[in-house]
Amino acid sequence: MSALLLCAAAWAGCGGFAAVEKVAYAQRVGLSAAGVSVVMTLLAAAFVRHRGISWRILAPMVVICAAHPGLWMEPDSVDCGQQMIAASVVFSLQSAALLGWVLARPRIIDRMAAEGSVVVVEEE
Repeated sequence: MSALLLCAAAWAGCGGFAAVEKVAYAQRVGLSAAGVSVVMTLLAAAFVRHRGISWRILAPMVVICAAHPGLWMEPDSVDCGQQMIAASVVFSLQSAALLGWVLARPRIIDRMAAEGSVVVVEEE
């Protein structure tokens, strides 16, 4: 009886006929999330200069991209890659938060105009 329960638990985990598709799906999700993180890092790099932020702020984003589980982690056959999917989503959300922070910063010209050191002339 316990052998039947063990087999049923193994079948419910990541087994059966759909296991290969589940692992392949996890691999695609991981690589896609890594690609999204790379795009967000490139966007942040494009906006850093206009926002007057030090280039050192990109270091955490580069580390997040380099350590992204979608690039180096293989889907586990025990959980059908669910751990890889979860880790990839967490790393991509961290990249999104840093990109949001960069975009939320005011531009250099806006800060200088607010301080009164630059006069912004609007054309009619």
